[in-house]
Amino acid sequence: MKIIDINREELLSLLLNKKHYSIGCNGVLTLKNDKLYKIYYNDFLKTFRTKDEEIFDSEIKSLRIKRFVSKNPKRKLKVLKRLLDTKINNLITGVLSYNGLLVGIEMNYLKDYITLEKALLSISMNEYDEFVDHFFEKCNELVDDLLKNGIAPYDVNEDNVLVNMSTKDITLVDLDDDSTKYMSKKYILKHSYIGYNVKTFVRIHDCIEDIEFMRMNDK
Repeated sequence: MKIIDINREELLSLLLNKKHYSIGCNGVLTLKNDKLYKIYYNDFLKTFRTKDEEIFDSEIKSLRIKRFVSKNPKRKLKVLKRLLDTKINNLITGVLSYNGLLVGIEMNYLKDYITLEKALLSISMNEYDEFVDHFFEKCNELVDDLLKNGIAPYDVNEDNVLVNMSTKDITLVDLDDDSTKYMSKKYILKHSYIGYNVKTFVRIHDCIEDIEFMRMNDK
């Protein structure tokens, strides 16, 4: 994992790409040369919406005010490097820096993975119960591993869980945003409620219930 310096042209090409891989709450995902680049588009919302490159300069200016707080790429890199000690150590490969400002991250493209929601909709009823049991077991393993390393992922949901249907491997994504808290290992061990709250999986339970309801109505 490293800091990747990009210039204005490279940043705008990722932000304004007409064929985005996806657009989430916190960033625009662009696929380029078998790498996924997440640009924190909330920082460049006006530029993204209007496609006016002149607005980009004013938005960069406003980011500089927060440079030594949340927009420092070195600080972000130090935090994300803690993932290297976990089972999710091969997803994020770099932190994107534009003139010393944090603007996004670089990730490996997991092309054989789909979201949990798509996975649940794609399997047969005969496989369903077995798959759900396997999924919760693997998810608990990953979350336990993160918690042991002082990382509390509070946004585990059907869109942030990716599944490889061939290998049945599961991984978690969006561990770079504010919903994932990086704490000390001792703090999490001392405050057991943190692990309990993280492992509730309320939103995933809701997703499974919705899909089961849809399947019942399709019969």
